[in-house]
Amino acid sequence: MNRSVFLFFFICASGILIGQSKAPIAQDQNKNGEEIKIIHSEYTYIEANPANELKILQGDVQLFHDSTFLYCDSARLVNLLVMAYGNVVIRHNDTVQIFADSLRYDGAKKTADLYGEVILVNGGQSLYTKKLHYDLNTSIASYSTPATLKSASTTLKSKRGYFHVNENMAYFSGQVQMADPEIQLRSDSLQFNTETHTAFFVAPTLMEKNERKIYCESGFYDVDDKLAEFTGNPQFEEKDKKASSDVMKYNGNVNEINLYNNVKYISADNKLQGDTLLYNEKTKIMTILGKGEIYTKDGNVSSTQKLIYDENTGVFNTIGRSSLQDSTNSLEADVIIRDGNSGDLTAIGNVYWIDTTNDASIRCDSMKFNKKENRVVATGTGRQPLFKSFTNAEDTLYLKADTLIVSESDSISKAKNVQAYYKVQVYRSDIQAICDSLTYSSMDSIFTLYKNPIIWSDTSQFFADTIRIKQKENHVDKIFLIQNAMIVNSEDLKFFNQIKGRLVTAHFDSTNLALVDVDGNAEAVYYIKDDAKAYIGVNKIICSNIKIKFGSNQIDRIYFYKKPDGSMQPMRQADHEKLKLKGFRWEYQDKPDRLKMLGIEVLNLH
Repeated sequence: MNRSVFLFFFICASGILIGQSKAPIAQDQNKNGEEIKIIHSEYTYIEANPANELKILQGDVQLFHDSTFLYCDSARLVNLLVMAYGNVVIRHNDTVQIFADSLRYDGAKKTADLYGEVILVNGGQSLYTKKLHYDLNTSIASYSTPATLKSASTTLKSKRGYFHVNENMAYFSGQVQMADPEIQLRSDSLQFNTETHTAFFVAPTLMEKNERKIYCESGFYDVDDKLAEFTGNPQFEEKDKKASSDVMKYNGNVNEINLYNNVKYISADNKLQGDTLLYNEKTKIMTILGKGEIYTKDGNVSSTQKLIYDENTGVFNTIGRSSLQDSTNSLEADVIIRDGNSGDLTAIGNVYWIDTTNDASIRCDSMKFNKKENRVVATGTGRQPLFKSFTNAEDTLYLKADTLIVSESDSISKAKNVQAYYKVQVYRSDIQAICDSLTYSSMDSIFTLYKNPIIWSDTSQFFADTIRIKQKENHVDKIFLIQNAMIVNSEDLKFFNQIKGRLVTAHFDSTNLALVDVDGNAEAVYYIKDDAKAYIGVNKIICSNIKIKFGSNQIDRIYFYKKPDGSMQPMRQADHEKLKLKGFRWEYQDKPDRLKMLGIEVLNLH
């Protein structure tokens, strides 16, 4: 037998066929009727074995199986099992492409394991790893080696993960990292929608942008629309700022971070808490909706409706019933505005201010507070401001006027000065007064009343061009009547004792009028009573000076100095109207009433 015939016989007997193929080669079907079709290969080697036929393909290998194309440099096929090597590519359903160095494909299970430099491409997403398992039945790719998913401008890295291609959803776990031009993100587990480019937080997550950090345990981040929602114990930190709430929302398009429910915010200078906090990164303006509080070095502010705070300037204003507390002041109003540079305050609507140091308060429609001068200016449109001094626990002083000004004499003594002007009213149980304007200093405890002042004390009425009231231990000590001074006293509002002079000084013993000194151009009209308290006559005296002693607010004794001139007239002969001195007035109807000053109307039921 010649050599060539022997070689042919040996090959046939061994069941091995070696050949070159450039046209599609039909494959035998497996027992389920499925087959892997060889579309192309440069060389094909077949080992004829009825049970497990081996095919070795080399050069531009192209295979097809159940809507899936496979390309590689070389492959080994045993029935439905494929081992592919070199420039491996899988194309599945015309949407998924997977590149690898090598592959093991199980046609029976329709699964592929890819190795080397593996890249899965689906639309605009690319997944990079060293080892990948891909299930063609479910279109789910899984990996347990570090991987990177790139989607548009977003990059995600993790140690393990799943990619549900049909659902456009990727699941990452194990040291997950996410980065885009806006943020850096770290977590242990994360879900990512590759179609909407939305990351869903399913485990403790830290999101960073420049020096800002946000921590949460659930929520989402929409990469394209720059929208995020953080839940599950969310916390915010940036330099010296920290914040927490039940829910945080971020809108990168308008540079807003919004916090909802149980909001707490702390910075180097301030502390805020409330129901809802809206914060604009660009303008640095915070808006607290609902109940809110802000604690600053200048005091604490709370609001029931809305509080707006500018971090850049320190300006804040409130809407809704609000209050401010500091070491010496308490303020309530419908609106409170603070200037950040000066610290000046403006309060509007049902204002109630308390000076806790000096035991004083003001109720008014609007108020301005000058921090540098520590001066309060209170005004009213619908009602006059009402000042109350309760330094005397037993007897409160009430003061009303169109405008009230309270200021400090100096920064050391902290003594208060009070100015009131236009339609001034004063009420205390022992003294009442009206005038056009008034000043008071706590340094010397002196009230000065200007322009048509009138004072009432028990049954006596005092008036002059100017009146000064000196207090001692929160009681009237002396009243100085200056120019055109007159005191009118009456028990029955029928007959009037009168004292007049250039300067009149009234001395008080506790709350009662005890002594009156009249200096210059003195005149007096006084009625005399017998022991039975019946009127018997009236005296009219003119002299230089008069001293009058009182008992129980009634004239007891009178002393006349320097050529007194006068006469006594019996009651029946006296012309009581002519006995009224020039300038006489009795204006008891204008005497301030405490309840009316407080705005309480008393009904007359009789």
